[in-house]
Amino acid sequence: MADSIARFFEGLNHHGHEARLEKLNGTVRIELHDNGHSEHWLVTVKRGEITVTREDHVADATIYASPELFGRIVRGEANAISALLRGEMSTAGDLQLVVRLERILPGPANVLGPHRLAHAGRAAS
Repeated sequence: MADSIARFFEGLNHHGHEARLEKLNGTVRIELHDNGHSEHWLVTVKRGEITVTREDHVADATIYASPELFGRIVRGEANAISALLRGEMSTAGDLQLVVRLERILPGPANVLGPHRLAHAGRAAS
């Protein structure tokens, strides 16, 4: 579980420019809590350029989740917005930033939403 989360954040850090986030500037802190143990990542987006650190800084928005849930999200087994609406995870700060950052999270494989439609359209070309 922790391996998939670490791989996800490493991939983001090496991803480079993300066109879907070109108009986005801000920081999101992801805090994962489980049995008194906490881990956190700081995701910074500056006009589509993404960097990820383990720095302990205040952010524009914070996501709180269990490592188990966030692992399922980054593996595409769960949807972040659905988890938020069900109360399985919570946020503080700029909710609009969280919703826009959700664009880079994998979605469940059995759902054909905006993320999958964009990729399906490119594959069909």
